[in-house]
Amino acid sequence: MPKNNKIKNTIQDFQIVEMKDDISALKESYQILNDHSSKMSICLAGIKTDLDWIKKTYWIITTASIGALIAGLFNLLMK
Repeated sequence: MPKNNKIKNTIQDFQIVEMKDDISALKESYQILNDHSSKMSICLAGIKTDLDWIKKTYWIITTASIGALIAGLFNLLMK
């Protein structure tokens, strides 16, 4: 019976060592992912600010279109 307990303890010790290795590998992977996610959020913030030119272009085109419509209405009213 004591021999069986020694075998069980050895197996359990081996399993504990494997679990510790797996946990440390997961922690390293988590750290890598955490580092990359912070870099990605910085990159996305840069892209978000780079889209301001689209808003400006939209408002310029919209203003020009409304101005052209108003000028067209004045030409129709003057005739």
